Amino acid sequence: VQRDQRLPADRIDVGQRVGRGDPAEVVRVVDDGREEVGRGDDSPVRADPDHGGIVTVLDADDQVRRRVLGDQPRDGRLQLTGRDLAGTAAAAGVLGKPDARHACNVATRPRGQRLRLSVALAAAGVVACGRALFPGGRRYAVTIDVLQQRAELENAIKGKTICDHLAQTAQKWAAEPAFSDRDGGPWQTITWAQARQQVLELAAGFVALGLQPGERVALMLPNRVEHVLADLGAVHAGGVPVTFYVTLAAGQIAYMAADCDARIAVLDGTAELDRWQPVLDRLPGLKKIIVRDPAACPAGEPYLSWHDFTALSRARFAAAPGTVEQLAGRLTPDDPVTLLYTSGTTGNPKGVIITHRSVLYELMTTNASGNLIPHVRWVSYLPLAHIAERMLTIYLPIHAGGHVHFCHDASTELVATIGAVKPTSFFGVPRVWEKVQAGIQALLAAEQDPGKRAAVDAAMNTGRRYIESCQFGQSATDDLAAAFRQADESILRPIRLLLGLGDAEVLLSAGAPLPIEVAAFFAGLGMKILDVYGMTETTGAFTSNTTAAFRLGTVGRAVAGTEITITDDGEI
Repeated sequence: VQRDQRLPADRIDVGQRVGRGDPAEVVRVVDDGREEVGRGDDSPVRADPDHGGIVTVLDADDQVRRRVLGDQPRDGRLQLTGRDLAGTAAAAGVLGKPDARHACNVATRPRGQRLRLSVALAAAGVVACGRALFPGGRRYAVTIDVLQQRAELENAIKGKTICDHLAQTAQKWAAEPAFSDRDGGPWQTITWAQARQQVLELAAGFVALGLQPGERVALMLPNRVEHVLADLGAVHAGGVPVTFYVTLAAGQIAYMAADCDARIAVLDGTAELDRWQPVLDRLPGLKKIIVRDPAACPAGEPYLSWHDFTALSRARFAAAPGTVEQLAGRLTPDDPVTLLYTSGTTGNPKGVIITHRSVLYELMTTNASGNLIPHVRWVSYLPLAHIAERMLTIYLPIHAGGHVHFCHDASTELVATIGAVKPTSFFGVPRVWEKVQAGIQALLAAEQDPGKRAAVDAAMNTGRRYIESCQFGQSATDDLAAAFRQADESILRPIRLLLGLGDAEVLLSAGAPLPIEVAAFFAGLGMKILDVYGMTETTGAFTSNTTAAFRLGTVGRAVAGTEITITDDGEI
């Protein structure tokens, strides 16, 4: 225990400091892999996995009764009989080890001295603030917790694929709604059992069309149920779905389709055909084109309407249901679950292979963060060629038994869709949040009653102060909490209900930094927008704010089991 530091144990900060002469305020056995010493900035540091010298401290006159989880081979235990740790001399440091406060200054010393001191500290079994140093004086966390978290997450998904997860979900929540879609009329909904059945049938259809394991299926449709079912059908057939942005020009389509060597394409209708047909002579490997809109499907080869494709699929699956099960069963965690192309801002788009393992790991970290709502009610509207929407529309709902509602055209249908669905979670890139903010501000500015405008301003000021007080390391006073409840009930929640976000428990943003003024505006409405950061290459988010630990203007902390290094030039 370090003098003048907080005394956390088992991840619980007791919120008090120890001074000279203070009696012991908490005594417990500390798991060496969980040992934390607060640094005064709410960023605990932890023991190094190779320390070989952390001592388990027992209550006076007590004895070790069990092996402590996380013990290292060279660890020792020390029984302290009536010893006053708080009153020991400063030079004694921690149980006779060097003072950790001085160890924290290693990074500021000249490089030669830093290296010698680091070696000396390591020999003494002490790590500089629980962090490893590298040239340039920067530091990155190296803790046994990261390794343990990763091992636990990887063990939970060991040997599994997204096909296994879909099968489990279809069995566990067979009658629960999975996907809802509409074309100008009422919502048409299929359950998870129905969704998997259709996926298996479509897989049989792809096999009937000659798709071989590992071959690519190009998808160019808006966000709709056929898109997701075709995607998962291709996976179950052993193929690799590749979603194309619907805004791509003919030349871009030709490049991507040739680069991934697409063998089958599933297109929505006339708008997509108009850009694919001029480049078909550059795609000799493309054998079949399936068109969802029957009115747009040309006659003859290589075209096939979605209606005829689904009929073929049902017949082939009924004739040999075991074929698809065998193909899906042969998939391994390291097989591709999709191939996504980056935007190509530095040249032609670049394909990124996403594996079953990486998707399932991302599901585990999202679940561990607390940001995943069971049976989430979701609006799918951003391109499925984007890793974020793909995770949120396809993979996370499979894991959580969610209910996805599709919005075909965000520019004209999003507001109405959100109002109808009332999602329990919502994701938007910063530009979406800025547009929503502008719309609310326009409505508030149109209010003619100065008294009502003043009431809304006061309520939003209270909401903003309350949300900011809930940031990590802070807490709202009882008076502020009471004021927020009153403002929320009378003004703020009704505004959220008008937006269709009254039931939203988790609000997310990514794709670019969310301006702090935008985050503060929505905080005024009692909304915590959690900024996350990730890339296609990392299968989405690898840092995240959470509902329990967030700071506006940041992208949060590394997700479970993830190590992050900042290089000397500031790159992650």
